[in-house]
Amino acid sequence: MAQITPRTLSRVARYLLSADPMMQVSYLLIFADIAQREDVLVRDLVKRTAMSQSAIARAVGILGDTPLRGSKKGLGWVKAMPDPDDSRRQFLNLTDAGRKVMADLEDMGDN
Repeated sequence: MAQITPRTLSRVARYLLSADPMMQVSYLLIFADIAQREDVLVRDLVKRTAMSQSAIARAVGILGDTPLRGSKKGLGWVKAMPDPDDSRRQFLNLTDAGRKVMADLEDMGDN
């Protein structure tokens, strides 16, 4: 398992907090999960993260374009697309901006 040094962790924290001063670790966990897969369903995030559906919905809103806190605009890193077979479900994927953020985070590893 790769080790994360305090220096790397500090760089990642500064990067994320510059995007959203209220960034929570749970948002990063959800973002990383979505980045590793395609067409992620909220119910699968609930299973993998052990977080409630409402907590995930809040995080996805903030990571996406429709935050649930105040009138602040979302980060635009995640997009939700309706499932053509079931209108109750939405597939979550990274946007171009989200892929860039993920690439930036990966580049912050210790060299």
